[in-house]
Amino acid sequence: MQKISIIILAIVIITSIVLVSLWLYKPNLHRLHVKIENEFSSVRHISPDEYSQLNLGDTVIFDIREHDEYSVSHIRQAIHITPSMSANNFLQAYGHILKDKKAVFYCSVGYRSSAYIEKINQLHNAHDMVNLKGGLFMWANQGRDIQGSGVHPYNDFWGRLIKDKSLIRYIP
Repeated sequence: MQKISIIILAIVIITSIVLVSLWLYKPNLHRLHVKIENEFSSVRHISPDEYSQLNLGDTVIFDIREHDEYSVSHIRQAIHITPSMSANNFLQAYGHILKDKKAVFYCSVGYRSSAYIEKINQLHNAHDMVNLKGGLFMWANQGRDIQGSGVHPYNDFWGRLIKDKSLIRYIP
């Protein structure tokens, strides 16, 4: 009986430590992006400042998030692509407008957009494609202009990456 009590106490202590650690954990977009760059090392990344310096006439921007996220807000002129769209379908639908243009992809933090670029590059590596560092969250955190009413955080965990909590919006 005493052994069972010790095991239960150990489980309670470990669970408490894990929960407190998660509560105290302060997500950081920069640290997260370093991990994204390491995981998707074949993908090139540009900062929001670098994006702002591009000639927008020679650039196409794609938002790689779910419809609900995009409908809340997006970067102006962004074309919505669901993360589940196949690379073949993407190239059929948008290949003609990418000729001689830079394609910039973003999502909330840069993970889905990096994965999407990698998926396209596995099929066809002819286009100039880059990922926007920090995605829409970094864009909004820097006070840059967005089309819409705020930022869809995907869920509460990811919402901790948005500095101004008054920007958080879910489905309109």
